[in-house]
Amino acid sequence: MIPDELKDKIYKDGDTLLFVTFQDSISADTTMQTIETLRNITNEQCKISGMSATILDTRDLSNAEIAIYVVIAVILCIIILQIALDSYIAPILLLLNIGIAILYNMGTNIFLGQISYITKAISAVLQLGVTMDFAIFLYHSYQAEQKNYKDKNEAMAHAISKTMGAVIGSSLTTIAGFLALCSMNLTLGKDIGIVMAKGVLLGVISVITILPAFILILDKLIEKTKHKQYMPKFQTITNFTIKHYKAIIVTFIIILPIAFYGYTHAEVYYNLDKSLPKTLQSVEANNTLKEKFNIVSAEVVLVNKEIPNHKINEMLNKIEEIDGIEWALRLPKISRKFAR
Repeated sequence: MIPDELKDKIYKDGDTLLFVTFQDSISADTTMQTIETLRNITNEQCKISGMSATILDTRDLSNAEIAIYVVIAVILCIIILQIALDSYIAPILLLLNIGIAILYNMGTNIFLGQISYITKAISAVLQLGVTMDFAIFLYHSYQAEQKNYKDKNEAMAHAISKTMGAVIGSSLTTIAGFLALCSMNLTLGKDIGIVMAKGVLLGVISVITILPAFILILDKLIEKTKHKQYMPKFQTITNFTIKHYKAIIVTFIIILPIAFYGYTHAEVYYNLDKSLPKTLQSVEANNTLKEKFNIVSAEVVLVNKEIPNHKINEMLNKIEEIDGIEWALRLPKISRKFAR
């Protein structure tokens, strides 16, 4: 009975288009639970598209992969530290120290009430990368001070002092950079900014307190597990830079406009689906909706009930004339077609 003009929009090749609205926001917990319930009820016979479904799949994908890329980051750090340091046990101590700082940072997030799942996904690895150099600096300072002081405690005291002098300035600029994100109107910036600024601070505290304790307690084991340092001295690069510093600065000034051109012409995409695996349920549903029904997104327009019908119909006609609009639908519009 439905006119072909409307039927073709919502029914094709045995598939029916259903439009579902939620009582709460697109990312509310109740909305996420509702989508999961709908998927269970339909037993994969329906494909659920939309922003809420995409957020749900992104959240689940992120939570499932956190442990994987943290382990990958730890393995890569161990490999690099084994090359950069002169002991087999020292890299483990450095990573253990940073791991404790990360746990403290994650634990203190409870005072924020809640954090974004995106912040949760990236903060651990980001804190590891940002604060690891503090620990390396302390270890190298301790090794250098041992040549000047026979007493290990005295050598560590001087190493801590030198580390604080060098690290405080670096960490404060890093903290300031993260806190600058809090000025964004997009609250995700505030979320990441506070968590990461707190993480850097806790990283510095752990480097000048926990790590020295680890090193002093296991100093004998560190000495027993020492090996040849594989990191090159980079003397050739050093000599080249000192000898040709004028040519280097001129070269970089010449290259700078090219870099600026690349910066201003790099394309930026805002489509979240583009960054997601094609196998996600929401992505498959969005693609089906686009390919079969030629609908990329459905929008709801709320109209004041006091507006007369002829004005609303006039508005719908103008909306349909806009480039990119496939069709606009209203209940009286369907009723008129039935009447005809």
